[in-house]
Amino acid sequence: MAVTTSFGSDNKHESIASAFFIFLFNLFYPIGFLGGNFLYCTEVAPVRLRVAMAAIPTANHWLWNFVVVMITPVALDTIGYQYYIMYAVLSACIPVQVYFFYPETMNRNLEMARHLPQGEISPAGLIARNKGKE
Repeated sequence: MAVTTSFGSDNKHESIASAFFIFLFNLFYPIGFLGGNFLYCTEVAPVRLRVAMAAIPTANHWLWNFVVVMITPVALDTIGYQYYIMYAVLSACIPVQVYFFYPETMNRNLEMARHLPQGEISPAGLIARNKGKE
């Protein structure tokens, strides 16, 4: 998108390509990333706090939607196509952050997953505990 919007508004082919990539982004973003922020917070929370913890990702989602809507017109007027490059850099940082700072919760029940952020059970200890129940 950064390349196609840097050509100016007089070129119809680049405008079509830019619109195509915006729709392509909007197709894949919800499939791969949108649901995770709503589920992860409640998954690692204690049972008694799960309903309350569901409010945090919802408020976070709407807060950042508001921020993006307010900043985007100003940013596009001031830095132009480089605004899309900023999003590309931020998007490249997200998988690294998730890999290093979010413990894996797949194939764990909710009662065991809530202990991971607190450090009470290591992943190896969790596997040993699960094998003991079988």
